[in-house]
Amino acid sequence: MTDVVDTKTQMKELVYCAFDAASTHLYVPGLKLHMKNALGYGATPQEILEVLEIATLLSLHTAHVAAPIIEELVSCGGAGASGASGA
Repeated sequence: MTDVVDTKTQMKELVYCAFDAASTHLYVPGLKLHMKNALGYGATPQEILEVLEIATLLSLHTAHVAAPIIEELVSCGGAGASGASGA
């Protein structure tokens, strides 16, 4: 049973690494903590690097999706800093 718990906890730590590494969050102290925890629960450095690669790709996708939205808002005279509306 301990192996199952450790595997689930290891996976959670890897997910936390992805969150902390994502450019929308980018929380270095949390990333360091969760990388250390993931290694402690049996993750390999290679597994952590794979998670970081995925987080990087997600961040690139975010920029790819957001850029046209910003372009559209600017070209339509969208709200500036003083007139921004909440989502």
